[in-house]
Amino acid sequence: MSGIPEENTSPSGGIPTFTTSTGPSVTNSAYINAILRHHNIHRTNHSANALTWSPALADIAREIAQTCVYGHVTSVGGGGYGQNIGAGYTADPFSMGKFITEGLYNSEVNLYTAYGSEPNIADFTLWGHFTQVVWESTDSVGCYTADCTSNGLANAPGISPFFTVCNYAPPGNYAGFFDVNIGSSIGLGTVYADY
Repeated sequence: MSGIPEENTSPSGGIPTFTTSTGPSVTNSAYINAILRHHNIHRTNHSANALTWSPALADIAREIAQTCVYGHVTSVGGGGYGQNIGAGYTADPFSMGKFITEGLYNSEVNLYTAYGSEPNIADFTLWGHFTQVVWESTDSVGCYTADCTSNGLANAPGISPFFTVCNYAPPGNYAGFFDVNIGSSIGLGTVYADY
């Protein structure tokens, strides 16, 4: 999750364009399908439209992940996107389920209680990954998982050296816009990494 933009920053300010460097694109359909499936079941549960895959956002995620320096970076490619990151998850579909469903959603969904209103931003670190996953005005995602085994993953000691970056457009988590972008659960059953 990236930091909260200032309240005077508009989340509807045009469609960002992204520039990427040349390099391998994410084309593994099992990886892509797992990422979309796990995001979209949770988005459905909060009445948000399904995300589509963005090759441009995935290429930017690749550039960031391949640095093998664990941390948020939202300036590559011109910025203008939201971000969730994870360490220790390999690029297989089950691990992406663990990352998205158990790491970003299940671990935070019950900590967010401000449906229909603005949350206490002081609690952002408790639920900010969840809110980016289900942010209604976000319509696309692109992710990449880098294997950092050869040189290690900086800033993540003791964690398996895999770095996953998911970028979102338009970005979520805008102060002043939570009330209209985070819908209450419609009560779908809990799913896990093997969904």
